[in-house]
Amino acid sequence: MKSIVLNKSIFARAALLTSAALLLCAPRSGKAEGDSVMIGFELVATPSPVPMTMPPAQPTPVPEEAPQFAETEETQQEASPEAAAKESPAPAVPGAAMTPLPYREPSPLPSPDDNEMSLLRKFFRCLIESRDADAPEALEKVREKNPARAAEIDELMAYWKVAETEGFVNMGVLPDGLPQDNSLCIVVMGYKLSDRGSMKPELKGRLEVALASAQKYPNAYILVTGGGTASGKDVTEAGKMAQWLRSKGIDKSRILEEDDSKSTNENIKYSYTLLTRHPEITSIAVVTSDYHIIRSCLLFEARFLMKGSGLRVVSNAAYDTGAKSVIEQRKMVADSVKRLYGVN
Repeated sequence: MKSIVLNKSIFARAALLTSAALLLCAPRSGKAEGDSVMIGFELVATPSPVPMTMPPAQPTPVPEEAPQFAETEETQQEASPEAAAKESPAPAVPGAAMTPLPYREPSPLPSPDDNEMSLLRKFFRCLIESRDADAPEALEKVREKNPARAAEIDELMAYWKVAETEGFVNMGVLPDGLPQDNSLCIVVMGYKLSDRGSMKPELKGRLEVALASAQKYPNAYILVTGGGTASGKDVTEAGKMAQWLRSKGIDKSRILEEDDSKSTNENIKYSYTLLTRHPEITSIAVVTSDYHIIRSCLLFEARFLMKGSGLRVVSNAAYDTGAKSVIEQRKMVADSVKRLYGVN
């Protein structure tokens, strides 16, 4: 883990008979712009500060209210849990995990009135029609009406920008560094069953990725999603997936089933309801096909933000279908987010 320099000040006081001189040396920080700006929004990544060279310590006493020195890898572990809980989550980075917020009771914003709904409709139309230059202005109109809603969308757009960076999608298995306890839930997205009610190869491929990830994180829950999509058959995607996982040695106590949904948006809505029944779960990692990762992660993150939940999407793992691009069309993603917000 990299050393984190939170605040560094240096006091040097020369012994003078009549006065004291205070010299404050703050570490320098720089900002590097992210890659191409997505639909008019910019996500700025800030590199780790470079520690400055410490001058020789002076023999004079330290003032009573001297500033705290930066925590390093050696001292950071002594920080209290209360202080750690106040830290904001780290932004998502390609191939790595976000630090989930502590779980809190959902506190969603009130539903938009007709005027705000009209403004949201104009904003999402800009996204769907790729009118990049118009999107920020449309969002500012939303901000004038409801600053909290606009701030929620700001956070979602920042996540979307990161999701489109190279390396965001993890192939084959979840990456290292995720929670090792049952605060993590691996969410496996369903896939339409055959007419006979059997799982198709792509769904089995997603399950192979989920199995490898569940074995890597043996205390995590596994949430399987998907309702009855086989015509005339009394079987569900979630039921078939759960049965397959149990046959591979996954204990049934770890498996949660969401078996009512018949679309990606319904997967997200119904899965969220199920997740809230398990307050020990504070973060999820999404497993699905490579081309489906970004939309699924983004919709879950949007749902969590809309509901004011402390749940976060911290990582993902994809089944490799050989798709030429893992980035779905923005029009499809934007339309899915719009519908999740209830905008017609």
